[in-house]
This record gives sequence, C-alpha cells and structure tokens, in this order.
Amino acid sequence: MDPSGDGVNSNAIEIQIGQGAQAGAAMATNSVDKEMQKYFGLKDGDRAVVAARLRGVESPKDFVQLVQKLKGRHGVPVGVKLAPSGWLEDDLEVLLEASVDFLVLDGGEGGTHSGPPILQDDFGLPTMAAISEADAYLKSQGVRDKISLIAAGGLRSPGDYLKAMAIGADAVYIGYAALMALSAAEAVKVLPFAPPEDLLYHKGQHQHELDVDRAANHLAHFLRSSCDEMRYGVQALGKTDVHDVNRHDLVALDPWTAQMAKVRSIVRPWLGQPGIFPEPPSFQFRHDVPPDVQ
Repeated sequence: MDPSGDGVNSNAIEIQIGQGAQAGAAMATNSVDKEMQKYFGLKDGDRAVVAARLRGVESPKDFVQLVQKLKGRHGVPVGVKLAPSGWLEDDLEVLLEASVDFLVLDGGEGGTHSGPPILQDDFGLPTMAAISEADAYLKSQGVRDKISLIAAGGLRSPGDYLKAMAIGADAVYIGYAALMALSAAEAVKVLPFAPPEDLLYHKGQHQHELDVDRAANHLAHFLRSSCDEMRYGVQALGKTDVHDVNRHDLVALDPWTAQMAKVRSIVRPWLGQPGIFPEPPSFQFRHDVPPDVQ
C-alpha cells in the first residue's frame, strides 16, 4: 500500500513489511504490460518495484508515526504482515510501540509466484514456531488480548488451521490452498501440458479460460468443508468452540518440536543410558546476544 494513505477505503489497513517467500528484499519486474500499468499507475518504461522498505520510513520512530497517522486519518484497524526471523522479538517490540491492531506472521513455508528460490527455501522461521514465539511474547507483555495474531505460510488443510490456532493464532491466512481450490474443476483445461496455476496467474497463457463463477463456487465449497472438518476436530476433542482448542490438545513426536510449540512430547531420546535426556540448545534472539558476537 501507499504509506501516504491517500485514497484508502477499507475495513482495515495491512502494512506489508515482508512475507515468507520474499522476506524483506527489494524486487522489480523486467517488463510491465498495460494491465499492470493501469493497476499500479505506471507509465511506459516504468518497472513495478517492491521496495525493501516503506517510503519515508527510515527508523522505528517513523514506523510508529506512520501507524498512528493511518489510524487517525481512516479510523480503521491497522496491522502488519511480516516474515518472522531471528529478530522477531525486536520486531514485535516496535509493533507494540506502534499499537498495531493485528499481526500477520507469514512463515518460511509461505510461497509466492516470483520469489527467488533462496528466499523461498532458506529464509524465515517456520510458521508454527513463529506463532508460538509471538503468542508467548505478547502474553509476557500483557497485551495478548489487544492484538489479533494471524498465521500464514504453508497452511494447506483444516488440520493445519486448527493446530495453528491451538498454539496461539486467532485466525489463518491461506494462499496456495485457495488457488488449488479455485482451479479444482478447471485444471482439466490445461493438464497435462500446463500446471493449474496457468489459469490463475496474471501472465498465465490460459488465464482467459478460467470460468470465474465456477472457480469461486469451488473455493466456497472448500472453505465450508474446511470449517466442517475443523468442527469435527473440535468435537473429537470434547470441546464446543474452536478457540477452546489449545496446546494441551497437542502432542509432538520429539522433544525439539515440543519445546518449539510448547506442547507435550510422546518420544524422548536417550543419551548414553535410559532416563538421561538431552537438553535442547537454547535459541537467542538478537537483543539477547552479547554485542561482541553480533
């Protein structure tokens, strides 16, 4: 979005600082067609640029002022989407100072159409780890009930959604799962010579063959089915509300995952002899690391 906030007419404003498959890196298109020019307000010869930082935001103080400016001007909730990293707590500290209303953590499993492989494969904390850490940090600061926490990145099934909410998320974002649901009955138009995504992407060779109404209907079926399956999961746990599902309902298969998600582990490896268990290596966020090793 344009940090100036001009012309915003919405129920909420999301400031995207980064996402799982692009982190916070700058990117630019090699070519821009007429449709992109129209939507992005570009002229002939211009390239569409994803900047590495928000225009006019050079410091945490600038970001705090931006959030307050948007809230004051538009009177709607203002949130942030970012790619969680080893500096997550540092980021959260600034976001709390800015009093954001919601936070979207797009984990390392998140995908995108044009992200460089190194950013898609090697950057970002896993979604579940990031949500667990953020939930714990917000609780430690006494503000958990003031900020909506949204999980994104690599969530494909109702089971994924329910587990994400059990370890702290209030809601989930989906991307690729929705795209596949959209193309479910349409994929036969392009398979096996092109992938289903070719019907959906802006520059897909078969984009005009997509039956939008039929695709939207399939997505609606997928979303309703996902909700129904989550209800079965909640019922199987003996509960009546999806928000009552929590960490006590989860079991990990190893102690490392258990510590990360803050749940029980059903398997504990031995060291040397039965009953002697390894201590997991500690993880330090940047502000906990001594200055001489930063």
